[in-house]
Amino acid sequence: MELQQPAEAAEQMRHAGETPPPGPFPHQSEILKAGPHIASAVFDQPERLRGRSTRLRRRLGGGPASRPTRFDLPASAPRKADRRGLARIAELAAESPTEARVWELGGQIAFSQPGHLEFARDWTAEAVAHFPEDQSLLVQRAEALLLNQDAAEALPLWRRAQPAGSPRQRAAVVLCELLTGECQYHFTAAEEPALSQEAVQWYRQGIRWARTP
Repeated sequence: MELQQPAEAAEQMRHAGETPPPGPFPHQSEILKAGPHIASAVFDQPERLRGRSTRLRRRLGGGPASRPTRFDLPASAPRKADRRGLARIAELAAESPTEARVWELGGQIAFSQPGHLEFARDWTAEAVAHFPEDQSLLVQRAEALLLNQDAAEALPLWRRAQPAGSPRQRAAVVLCELLTGECQYHFTAAEEPALSQEAVQWYRQGIRWARTP
C-alpha cells in the first residue's frame, strides 16, 4: 500500500484473511480480525468481492474463532455503527462479560447517536456492575445519567472519575453540582472560560438528545 501497488496489496490482504498457518506467530491475532477483509475491499477488483464477502460472513458466524472479527468490525468505526453494530457488541458481552474493552466499545457506539440514549443508559449500568472501578466505564455511565437528566446519580460518578478530568469532565461536575445544589468544586479564573464552554456544550447536547426519539 505504501508503494502505491493496490492490486498487489489486495492479493496479500486476501492471503492474510485466510486461515493462518499454525504456530505462535506474533501477527496471528491481528490477521484473524476484520482488517484484512476491510482493506482488501478497498483495493480489490469488483469481480472478487463476492468471494471475499462469503469469507467475511463465515468469520462472523459465531464461536471463539469469530470473536476477533466480530469485535473488530464495529471497533473500526464506532461512530458509524448502526443497530447491527449494537447487536453484535451485545452478543460479545453476553458471551464473555468479563472483557472490559467490549463494554467500553458498546458505550462508544451508544453515544454515537442520540437515538441510542436508552441503550446507553442500560448498557453502562451493566458495564459498571461488572467493572465498578474502571475509569472509562465510570465516565460513560456518568455521561449516560447526565444525558438522561439524572444529575443526582451522575454527580458521584463524575467526582470519582474527575481526578483524570478533562475540561469536559470537570464541566460535567460543575453542571451536576449546580443542578443538585451541591456546589463543592472550585476552579480558578483561568479555568472558567474552558469550563463554561464545555458546560454550554453539555447543555446543547442534552437538548438535542432529549428531542431525538
